[in-house]
Amino acid sequence: MWLLFTTMLLVCPIDGFQTKSQGLNHHHPQAHQHHHHPTLPSTSSSSCSKTACFAESSNKKEGASVRFSGTDATLTNPLDAFLSFVASDVTSIVLGLIGLVIVVGHRLAGLDVVDTAETLTVETRSDLLATFACGSVLLNGITKLDVTSALAEEVVLEGQALSSAELLDTDNDAKTENQSTLLWGLDSLLVATPAKTAIVLEKKQSSSSDNDWKMVARAGIVSSTTEIPESTPILKRVATPGNTKETYLPTLQALPGKTEFPYLPSNTQLAVLIPFDDNNQRALVLGGNMAKSFSPRDVAWARIIAERMGN
Repeated sequence: MWLLFTTMLLVCPIDGFQTKSQGLNHHHPQAHQHHHHPTLPSTSSSSCSKTACFAESSNKKEGASVRFSGTDATLTNPLDAFLSFVASDVTSIVLGLIGLVIVVGHRLAGLDVVDTAETLTVETRSDLLATFACGSVLLNGITKLDVTSALAEEVVLEGQALSSAELLDTDNDAKTENQSTLLWGLDSLLVATPAKTAIVLEKKQSSSSDNDWKMVARAGIVSSTTEIPESTPILKRVATPGNTKETYLPTLQALPGKTEFPYLPSNTQLAVLIPFDDNNQRALVLGGNMAKSFSPRDVAWARIIAERMGN
């Protein structure tokens, strides 16, 4: 058993001696989706050509898969090739499983043998150490597997598809100065991120009702209503003064809070809320047609565009 334990310990750290490490290679669910990010316009420019700023985005759906990385065929040094083979995921998994089977077999074979308490203690300790070693080798191989997660199914959003972004409120002259940037930002979000709906909400200057929000602009596939519910705890938390963090709802249909978003298509799969403008007087609401489709990079781009729209 001690020989097995020593062998297992030598396999795990062998990665450090490879000239080319296999490494951990886990793919994000959206690693196969590519979105072209637009170039932010300068503050002195009032418009931006869509053909110059945008390009068509391509989505590639793949199911879940697990692939073995194997050994590196480019290694010419025999020693490096041998070490790469020993430390590969296939070898680690096979050795780990074989080691566990040997440990279990050795333990079962010793049940009928009457040993002293001291001998039994030593054997138990050896079996535990060998089990830990085999488990470490097996885990080393599992972490090297090339895993691609399954993507959620896309749905067809139920709503009206707008040909371009539209403004719904132009009463406030102070806010009309950046209308072109606002429209540019909404159209950009539909191209640069997986969002299918982009809406800008603004706090009312004075309101006698509990409804403190109004819709300023929208783009993409939108709902037939522009009314904001009176009770919006999620939106209220996002627009709290001093808050700089977005709220990401990756599975909107599974949340009771989906009733707060009647202005989004009824079957919207996810929602992202980003506060912007002075003292969080505005909020950007994005909706998507596929659950968990926003990556951290998509959220970062949405925050950058929202900040530009707020300037």
